[in-house]
Amino acid sequence: MNRSIVSLALPALLMACVETEPPEKNVAPSWSVFEIIPEEGITTSTQLVCLLNAVDENNDSVELTMNWTNSANDTLGTDPVLQLSPEMVSPGEVLTCTATITDNKSDVLSQSAEVTVNNTAPVLDIIEISPASSIFSDTVLNCSATAFDADLETAVISYSWTADGTELGTDSELVLTPETVDRDDEITCTVTATDAFGGIDSGSASVTVENSLPVIDSAELTPSPAYSQESINCSVNSFTDMDGDDVVFSYSWTMDGVLIEDADSDVLVGPFTVGGVVECSVGINDGLEDGTGISLSTVIENTAPLVESVDITPDSDVKADTLLSCNGSANDLDGGTPILSYSWTNVNGDVLGVSSTLQLDPSVTPVGDSITCMLTATDINGGSNSDFVSVTVNNTAPTVLTAANVQSVLITTGSLLSCSASFEDINEGTLPDGNVTFFWSDTAGAVLSMNSEYTIDADETEPGDVLTCTATGTDSEGSSVISTADVTIENTVPTTPSVSILESTPYVGVDDLNCSIDVPSTDLDLQTITYSYEWLDSISNSIQITGPTTSLTDTLSASLTSEGLWTCTVTANDGMNDGSSVSASVTLDYSVNMLTAGDLVITEVMNNPDSVDDANGEWIELYNNTDVDINIQGLTFLDLVNEHIVSDTVWIAAGDYAVLGNNADLTTNGDIQVDYEFSTIQINNANETLTISNSIGE
Repeated sequence: MNRSIVSLALPALLMACVETEPPEKNVAPSWSVFEIIPEEGITTSTQLVCLLNAVDENNDSVELTMNWTNSANDTLGTDPVLQLSPEMVSPGEVLTCTATITDNKSDVLSQSAEVTVNNTAPVLDIIEISPASSIFSDTVLNCSATAFDADLETAVISYSWTADGTELGTDSELVLTPETVDRDDEITCTVTATDAFGGIDSGSASVTVENSLPVIDSAELTPSPAYSQESINCSVNSFTDMDGDDVVFSYSWTMDGVLIEDADSDVLVGPFTVGGVVECSVGINDGLEDGTGISLSTVIENTAPLVESVDITPDSDVKADTLLSCNGSANDLDGGTPILSYSWTNVNGDVLGVSSTLQLDPSVTPVGDSITCMLTATDINGGSNSDFVSVTVNNTAPTVLTAANVQSVLITTGSLLSCSASFEDINEGTLPDGNVTFFWSDTAGAVLSMNSEYTIDADETEPGDVLTCTATGTDSEGSSVISTADVTIENTVPTTPSVSILESTPYVGVDDLNCSIDVPSTDLDLQTITYSYEWLDSISNSIQITGPTTSLTDTLSASLTSEGLWTCTVTANDGMNDGSSVSASVTLDYSVNMLTAGDLVITEVMNNPDSVDDANGEWIELYNNTDVDINIQGLTFLDLVNEHIVSDTVWIAAGDYAVLGNNADLTTNGDIQVDYEFSTIQINNANETLTISNSIGE
């Protein structure tokens, strides 16, 4: 039996290049239309439209954002249509529409346009002079006017009073005097309304000066009080006739409403009945008309008791449910103890109680109501005197009825958080929804939403942030109380990537293994994602760990490989938590290019069979002298003339044999079991050299 030594060498790694078409060049989107309509004649109530259109040559999806701002760069809206209102803008403000577009492949493109808000002049709608009649040379005239300004500006109203072309005054009030006006003069009030931007409107109203009636300004009855045995004097202290006419007085007297005959002087002589009512009426005439007289009366009675003091306790910090107590004292100069009585009233004069105490009721006594205790002292003769004191009902701040509470199954990015709370007020009961406001803020106190609901936005927050819902209950008087609730944003793990091993039929020690992330992980929280790679051999030993890294590939050197199933496990991490791991596997075969001399041995050669001819019965026997199974596909067999490369898969188990022959047909090759049939090799019967080598000549 002849033997041959096989020499092997490692081949160069052959790489296949796949042609791919170059990617289409991206063209940034551009504006085709950008303008604000209307451009002119804009007032504080105009509806503006930011008309725009963007085009993209690549037909990419374009993201558009829009923002309306005022001169102070405050955001007014983010929609194409902006309805102006006087509460939103003022004349002279420059409003800007700014829009940005991007196709997420190129830079963001921004464009803006501006318009200016014009002023609207005020309009006078009412001009009145009061009084409108009975105007005399001593009348105080008041000119009143109202003006409407569409911009909600406060118009400055100025006045000019004139009579026959002569200006009399520039205030809203004009005091007529005989020195400035005459009977039958026409008095005109001209009103001008001017806004802060110079808008003007004017108008006028007129009245006529009439004859000034004489008026008794004051008179008195003496003595006062009057007693039964005394005379009573009726004296005119002062009178007025603005026209300067001579006047004449006339007198009349009554007792308990009955005219006293022949009593036409300014003195009435007694005696009088105690308890009776004496009245003096004085008339006045200027020679043209009767003027305004005066009537004075006095009661002939005993001395009324005197109220010395009256007070309410408590007299401060009075609430709508406070128990009030009215305390007072009185005396009677005529002797005896006066009887005290009480009357509690509100600001409207409604009687709330008649005892010395009053229990306030929120349903009856609103905030700001003035509660008055009237104390009356009455003597045995029926004489009485009264005094009063008042307190004001103060507002009571609302209280929390149901503390702020956040409803949400998950507290993660994208979750809709809903906050609820309720408040009650001693004066108003449970506060309606319109009196309850909410806002959401982050850990730093920045406001995220002015509503009861907030959808967690990764652009504004991050996992671990504490979000606070602040609920405020405010009563109609402006007093308020707050309630807060906190939630912490939980982390959302990254999605599982899709991975593969690029090599489909690698060989041990020859091919590097490349683990590729085909579809990267995504993170709802917009956190940076890193990856960890772990390579496991066929018995699950960890051979190489890479990461964390942002690379989408990892390479295992061929020098670290061994035969069997290899697995690459990839785990994504968002900086807080790992996502689900994913693996890809590939099987490594033992490469013939790793063989060295002595690994395969030709143990037997049939060069001249007896039972069949040489063309059908030549064969050789190979022995695997290693401890691993060997696939001899790719080995080259050479004789002195020809060579043959094994083209099929032929496995020789460790320590086992394989027969290679020129004929695998048992019926024609001498009944020999041939594992592989070769061609072109012809074994010379006399002198022959057989060689087995790999592609590198080993």
